[in-house]
This record gives sequence, C-alpha cells and structure tokens, in this order.
Amino acid sequence: MRAEVEGLRQQLSVYGAGRAGVLSLVSSINGVVVAVHGTLGETATPEQPMFTVTDPSKVWVRGNVPELELSKVQVGNAALVRLHAFPDTSMPGTITYVAPALDERSRSLPIRVTLDAPDPRLRSGLFGSIELLGGTANGRVLVVPADAVATLDGQSVVFVPADEPNTFRPQPVQLGRRAGAVFEVRSGLADGARIASSGAFTLKSVLRSGELTEE
Repeated sequence: MRAEVEGLRQQLSVYGAGRAGVLSLVSSINGVVVAVHGTLGETATPEQPMFTVTDPSKVWVRGNVPELELSKVQVGNAALVRLHAFPDTSMPGTITYVAPALDERSRSLPIRVTLDAPDPRLRSGLFGSIELLGGTANGRVLVVPADAVATLDGQSVVFVPADEPNTFRPQPVQLGRRAGAVFEVRSGLADGARIASSGAFTLKSVLRSGELTEE
C-alpha cells in the first residue's frame, strides 16, 4: 500500500500537483468558464473535459453557402453578419475558412467568418444570416445614404449641384449592395463628389412637376 501511495504521489507530481492529493487544472487560453462538467469526488479521465473555457474576444460564425453563391466565397473576403435576435445590428467580419468540399446533404459549402469586433451580447448557438460582400475586408467602398437615392424612368439617380446656385440635377448611378442606411455605388459618382444627402423624393417630385429641369 505504501508503494501504491508513493506511485500515486509521483503521478500527481508529473501532472503539476502542489501537494499530495491536489491537482491544478490550468486552461491553455485566457477566457471565461462557460460550462462545468466535473463534480467534486468524481473520477476523471484525460478524454473527459472538466470545464469549457471560451475566449469572448474571438467569435466565429459558421455558415453554409449555396452553390450559386460560390463565386463570392474566398478566404479573406468581407462579410456582414446579422442575427435574428438583434436584427438592427450588422457585424462586419472576414471569411477565414472555406471547406474543401460541399455538404452532400444540403448541397452547400461550409464556411467560417471571424468577426472584427464581436458584440458583447453574442451567445453561442444564436442563428442569423451572412451577407457575402465579395471584396476584401479592408477594401474601400463608395457609399451614399439611402435617402439620397431616387428612381427616374427605371434608373437610380442621386442629385448633385448644378451650375446655377441652389439648383440640382439628377446623376445616374449604378448601385450595388445595401447595408443598413447606405447603398454601395459601383459607377456614376466620383469619390468626394457633393450630393444632396437627403430629400431625393422632394427633388424628384419637383423635377416631375417641371420646376426643375434635367439640364
């Protein structure tokens, strides 16, 4: 029995015990304990987790991309994550993992998005959607307020200052994605151009009534 006790003491010392019968469990990462699986006096094995520790500063979002959207999927591309629990909040992120093959059951490609600045309200298991932006996460995009956009004869326009003081003229633009209260502008407007940031509906109505000409 003495030999057995001594052998157990040596095993504990190998695992980092400070004294006989005491074993310190040290997490390999800094974080928060989110689950306790073990109880005092329970027999544990190396294959059995005692605690689950997560790092709240690093959040991954897992998603599945349909076949028709695969052209937008590439490691390093930007994405926006929206959760059903917080529909008014959009969180930018970057695609950091793309599976090498499609899921045969859903015919979709598993991906993983790492959020740039995780919201402290996030909880594991929440559901939402991932918007694939197509460009790199640090790429610059020209945007205009949604209130500055109007539609004339099926063409999206914004109103820019005309030659005469206090007058405006419609400028056709090609719009891209919408994110919240802004539209992406793909063509038709130069970076830094002055526009009427609001009141596009009023300007359109004036134009229709003949008080404002396209010239």
